[in-house]
Amino acid sequence: MVLLLRSEAELIKLIVYTISKSLKPSFSEVAEDLVGIKSSLEEINDLLDSGLDDIRFIGICGMGGIGKTTIAKVLYDRFSGDYQGSCFLADVREVSGKNMDRVVEILNGCNSYSTIGILEELDDKALITISNNKLGMHDLLQEMGWEIVREKHDDCGQWSRLWLSEDIYHVLIENRGTQEVKGIMLDKSEHPITHLNGRSFASMGNLRLLKIRNVDLSEDIEYLSNELRFLKWPEYPSNSLPSNFQPRKLFELNLCRSRIKYLWKDTKDFQNLKTIKLNYSHNLIETPDFTKVPNLEMLDLEGCTRLCKVHESVGGLKRLTILNLKGCKNLVSFPSNVSGLNLLKNLNLQGCSKLDKLPQNLGELECLEDLDLGGTAIREVPSSIARLTNLKTLSFRECKGQPPRSWISLFFSSLLPRRPPNSMGLLLPRLSGLWSLKTLDLSDCGLMEGALPNDIGSLYSLKELKLSNNNFFSLPESIKELSKLKILCLENCQWLQSLPELPPKTIFVGAEDCRSLKDVSGALRGGTSKNFALHLFNCLKLLENQDQENSLAVMLLKLYLQQWVNRFSHQCHIRLPGNEIPKWFSCRSDGASVVIELRPNWLNDEFMGIAMCGVYAPFPEDLDNGIKRKSFVMTIMRNQYSFCFDIPSFTAVESDHLWLTFVSRVMFEHDYSYERTEDDTTIVHDVPVSRSPCIHAWLGVGDSKSKVIKCGIRLVYKQDIEDFQELPAAEGSTFHQNHNCSRAEGLSRCFRRFLMPTKLEQHCNIRRNYSGSGLNDSEFARSEYTDSDEEPDLAEKRHFRRRERLYRSI
Repeated sequence: MVLLLRSEAELIKLIVYTISKSLKPSFSEVAEDLVGIKSSLEEINDLLDSGLDDIRFIGICGMGGIGKTTIAKVLYDRFSGDYQGSCFLADVREVSGKNMDRVVEILNGCNSYSTIGILEELDDKALITISNNKLGMHDLLQEMGWEIVREKHDDCGQWSRLWLSEDIYHVLIENRGTQEVKGIMLDKSEHPITHLNGRSFASMGNLRLLKIRNVDLSEDIEYLSNELRFLKWPEYPSNSLPSNFQPRKLFELNLCRSRIKYLWKDTKDFQNLKTIKLNYSHNLIETPDFTKVPNLEMLDLEGCTRLCKVHESVGGLKRLTILNLKGCKNLVSFPSNVSGLNLLKNLNLQGCSKLDKLPQNLGELECLEDLDLGGTAIREVPSSIARLTNLKTLSFRECKGQPPRSWISLFFSSLLPRRPPNSMGLLLPRLSGLWSLKTLDLSDCGLMEGALPNDIGSLYSLKELKLSNNNFFSLPESIKELSKLKILCLENCQWLQSLPELPPKTIFVGAEDCRSLKDVSGALRGGTSKNFALHLFNCLKLLENQDQENSLAVMLLKLYLQQWVNRFSHQCHIRLPGNEIPKWFSCRSDGASVVIELRPNWLNDEFMGIAMCGVYAPFPEDLDNGIKRKSFVMTIMRNQYSFCFDIPSFTAVESDHLWLTFVSRVMFEHDYSYERTEDDTTIVHDVPVSRSPCIHAWLGVGDSKSKVIKCGIRLVYKQDIEDFQELPAAEGSTFHQNHNCSRAEGLSRCFRRFLMPTKLEQHCNIRRNYSGSGLNDSEFARSEYTDSDEEPDLAEKRHFRRRERLYRSI
């Protein structure tokens, strides 16, 4: 019986999936003489009217042994030539699961026709899937693609494609390859292919695609097909490519981690070559002449540690977009003229520790977006760099302009009194033309006082500024003009004495181990972001003139809050040396927990939020053990709110430190919980937090022997911050008076756990040494805290609507 089903692609997907789960397809040979099935073939032939442009799915049903499979095979042989996609299935199988752009690139390169239209047609017919720009193929169709290849001949050396390691081993070891072989794809091999001779590929003159690994040669390769379009051979075992290798249609050459010493000598014509990857080929000494490789788009030589020279012709590659020389530590010669690199977007010279000069016409790279010069010997930067108007990231990390000091000189210098270095370090030109720059890394560049350009404030797109491990005493006042700056990193600036006024959108300032820092009072005068964190670990000079009555931490908190008296903030976290809870905190307790009882109407219009403070005492054995997590958990009406931060791995907290936190009312005021009635028989839902009788707070240290020795909490009202000068607790708002305070014996049971999200974490994650100050909730991570400059009131309204929808759904 023959069934004709006319349906859409989704129905076909469902049918194929259902059948494939219950059947294991088997294939049989088609006999040359067909008896008794002619009428069935003619009937199906009429149904397969190729003149109709629609989707056809035909089912052939009946008892076993009547020739259903034979009919299907005969039909395939008759009609497959009419459809370009039929010869495509085996190729598509090999790239299933990859990015669509990559798939199109590989398939176009290996075929003489455009493939994008065929892929779309296969997708329309449900033979493949394209989702989120990824290509997929059902296992049943993959098996069909294999069978298309295998059915042509019993000898795998006659197959057009080889993909199983045992077949590839058999063909290569026994030299069984033929002109029929067009593709070899071996992604993984449990066992190496050993003792391969140099002429193993000699009989495969039509080979177009070669992707192989884990091969051991007994001699150098003598021959590779000149028909190759794609060559990927990690750990390529020869010193060079065959001298007669002239693959004019080759578009990608990938020999990463190879033994190659040189690619070719003199010049060779590779008009179609777009990608060369030789990363971590430690024997490569210099690049070849690329004059006749005009369409090269990517040159990846990362980790080629013996590479000493990049040929001048690289500077004329007009289509090159990526040039990666990261970690080429012996590179001393780079093209002096790069004016031909019209499309270059990414130039990475990080770790080229012997390279001391840049091209003077560097500014002619109009499309350049990412420039990494970290760890080079460059001391003077060409003034033309200011013309890179599209540049988005620029790194000079560890560019000190001087050779590393010997251990002997370092030892004797450590015995002398501490004083600022006398080297000027990196010499920077004016930066005012870098209008698109978002990230600038000048860490560990030996910058002295005055070395930072005064026009740094003109970088109005800058979001992240890294100035750690430098020798200046102060920062340019123009930093406050960086209107989009969010991250400022200053750790281990040993001579820095003060912080300037910060830009109003600053989210994070890391000033760990700034031993001379003694004045941060002006940092917050210009305002900050709604979410703000300030790290001042081991800035011990800040302790001078500080006590319970005169707390720098409280002063900084009030400066933060003053800008939000009539608007909503979110979170503020300040960490600095100290061993006493400021008296401003009306409820204080020894130990790691505290409970504050709440009066009726505590959540009124004057209420701004909750401030907490803890004293952390480090344990000596923990000082050198890397990152230590600190956490703060607050429970209101059975809802648990969690915060945490990590002390970064590059610093060890050497003394008692304060952690001061403020949480705005907007983070919890619209929350609901539920509680049981007095007889414990009924659960009352949607109980607002405003009816909570108390707040439990607990501070923890994580897996360490360090501990929290004191803590405090205070409800913050507008009256508390109207006066800039610190007020004792008794002189605060009336709502702070007569609150009962006690040490918490344990947190109440949390029926619902709500992990508070924060934009702060999103931006602290930019610096990998920090893991953030909040635990993200996936809903808010996607929608709430984006990097937008939306008008505040509108953003708040949207914020509340989102929260309401989320809470009602929990």
